[in-house]
Amino acid sequence: MATTLTSRGLTRSESVAALTRKAQSTYHPKGYGVSAGLARARAPFRTKNTITAGVIGTFIFSVYYYSISAVKQDDFSDVAMPSEAERKQTLSIEDEKRLKEEMKREVLEGLQFAQKAEEMKSLESATPKQSASLLSQLKGKFGGGAVVDAPAVDKIGTVGSGAGEVPARKVV
Repeated sequence: MATTLTSRGLTRSESVAALTRKAQSTYHPKGYGVSAGLARARAPFRTKNTITAGVIGTFIFSVYYYSISAVKQDDFSDVAMPSEAERKQTLSIEDEKRLKEEMKREVLEGLQFAQKAEEMKSLESATPKQSASLLSQLKGKFGGGAVVDAPAVDKIGTVGSGAGEVPARKVV
């Protein structure tokens, strides 16, 4: 058990807490403000803190002043300004972007048209002149059935899921 330190019967931890509360109440009367004791405790640091604040403030002001003076020294007299007619002919960034998009669209449409025309030509040349259907042609080439052991099309799922499995069918 803890020994009592005061005549009131307080333990050591209780007495430290009481002393801390008492010190807080003396430094901050009524919970705010600066008491005479706190002012005396801060007095030795006041000069150092003032000097440090002055050095930091001077550094910030000097960087700001140097930046402003460096910008003021810029001379743009050697840059050729465009005439009024040239400025009217110049496109804005938005206009240039819109024109580029239109050109891309036109090029892509032209390419798509050319690709479709090529596909149509290749399909016309590859299309057999026979009147037989595609299924009858495949039956002759693949031994009677176009699709062998295929799952039902109306029960689509993931491979190996097992849900909704239908026995395999043979198309004849």
